[in-house]
Amino acid sequence: LGSLVLLTGMAVALHAQSTSRTGLIVGQAVDAATGKPIPEAIVTLTSPFANSNLPTTPRGRVMADGEGRFFFADLPAPPASSGYVLVASKPGYVDSAYGGRRPGGGLVYFTLADGERRSDAKILMWKYAAVSGTIVDEANEPVVGVTVRAVRRTFTSGQERSFSSPPTAAATTDDRGVYRIPTLVPGDYVVVVPETQTTFSTAVLARGNASTGVLDPGLMPEMFRAINEIMPLGDARNQQIGDSVLMTHSYTQVPPAPAEDGRLAVYQSTFYLSSLTASEAMTISLGSGEERTEIDFQVRPVPSVRVSGTLIGPTGPVGLTALRLVPTSVVDFVSETGFDTVTGLSDADGGFTLLGVPAGQYVLRVMSSRPGGGPAAPSTPEKPILWAAEAVTVGETDVRDLVVTMRPTIRVAGRFQFEGKLPAPAGSQFAVTLEPAGTGSTRTSTQTDTNGAFVTGVPGGMYSLRLEPPDGWYVKSVTLGDRDISDGPLEIRTTDLPTVVITCTDVAAQLSGIVRNAQGAPDSAATALVFPVDRRLWSGFGPLLRLRSVRASRTGAYTIDDLPPGDYYVAAMDDAAAENWQDPKSLETLSRSAARVTIGEGEKKTLDVRER
Repeated sequence: LGSLVLLTGMAVALHAQSTSRTGLIVGQAVDAATGKPIPEAIVTLTSPFANSNLPTTPRGRVMADGEGRFFFADLPAPPASSGYVLVASKPGYVDSAYGGRRPGGGLVYFTLADGERRSDAKILMWKYAAVSGTIVDEANEPVVGVTVRAVRRTFTSGQERSFSSPPTAAATTDDRGVYRIPTLVPGDYVVVVPETQTTFSTAVLARGNASTGVLDPGLMPEMFRAINEIMPLGDARNQQIGDSVLMTHSYTQVPPAPAEDGRLAVYQSTFYLSSLTASEAMTISLGSGEERTEIDFQVRPVPSVRVSGTLIGPTGPVGLTALRLVPTSVVDFVSETGFDTVTGLSDADGGFTLLGVPAGQYVLRVMSSRPGGGPAAPSTPEKPILWAAEAVTVGETDVRDLVVTMRPTIRVAGRFQFEGKLPAPAGSQFAVTLEPAGTGSTRTSTQTDTNGAFVTGVPGGMYSLRLEPPDGWYVKSVTLGDRDISDGPLEIRTTDLPTVVITCTDVAAQLSGIVRNAQGAPDSAATALVFPVDRRLWSGFGPLLRLRSVRASRTGAYTIDDLPPGDYYVAAMDDAAAENWQDPKSLETLSRSAARVTIGEGEKKTLDVRER
């Protein structure tokens, strides 16, 4: 009946189209792996030019029939530079857009001339993938109630930015030690059993109302920065060792009791295949609808020591502040959170003890909380915001009397200036983001004031500036004092910096052309790729984005606006294979057959390119 209603509606719409000359889109949702239709997929039509132009019925959202077919009628023609966006969704499938050749790949605007009726809106959809397995301990007994995470390997700006994953990419083992992680977007993953230990002093845990066990409300926010769940003294997951308490997260395994000599063994984060370091983890490639079984783990306790010391700030000890001890093998992750080996909290006198630390190389990170939360304001004597990042080497013996010097966050100030024929935007605010360039620091976002100026405070390290200039303007250069940092990271040391000046222009360079296949015909399934001839910029973190990609249109055309001046390689490949094209190894291969082009400031060039 649903198919009959849909087809009848299509006939009515076609008849109306012949007299009113309004547009019509007819399409089908199909499985990307099998080509079979996907019945009852929900298809949404939106328009970047004006949602008010969408049809009044069925209001831009329809359900496909039993053959996966759908239609939208009464459509106006979008501007030549734009088009419609079609997205299909269904439980068990990744949300997929028209033109997509891979999950999360570039979409293609669906163009429509005035009164045109098109019936080629095929949307490829990919089934979610899954991984499953069993976890056992050193005695081959099932490990119950621990979390397993699947984390994605990707490349951004020529750098591997591994281990970013959605929160849903996790599962908990059952009473058999079995886990299954569903709803994974097809791609490359690393599977890990994360383990984190947290140490509090008994004095900190004892603070509060003894009759109710309620902790000091003023202390709890800082404690929750160290652990997201707090168990009182006496809880089965807590082990009191001297005047410290080793607290185990509910999703991790409780370590064995200390040995007779007082030594403590703990479980350490384990990557598949039985690796204790992220760099040696095995990559698992998942296709559409694929389930990899027997991704099994055996976790074993490893010897550990304690790390203790004092946090010292400009005016003395820094008390009641959260600490994180992060292995150096994960400090380049997009987010370290969840991969800390040990977390803790200094006591009221700035002293800290971290129990259960295995041998290895670490960075001890400390950041005092921001007053009021939100974007980081510069540190002031009245409201100090302190940080530390201390390298720590842990061997077979305890690390004692470690003095961690905390410094005020470093003031970073900047301003936008505008060069061009257009009047400079007045009264607007623009986003500015300082993104860690492989240092493991915290990403910081802020906004300019209405005069285009900004000021913020961040820990020391290497950062990339990510900028969002106003519409119609493009970043021309970024300078720090007398130094041009347009193509490099912003190095923030221990003193405040000169003003960062961001110069914008309304004159944009442009590269355009046609992508052709091996037979010379326009290729709408391809993606055009542009990257610098200078290999030093392949892994750049500068504000000017020189590694660019764009999906070819229905006619094979591509356009890349606001390209910074320079010498570039231009290549093309099927978008289905373009996910990690920014890997320097891929760029090296692409460069051997790529075309070359030189773009000047504000220059517009045309270059056709063949898919490799």
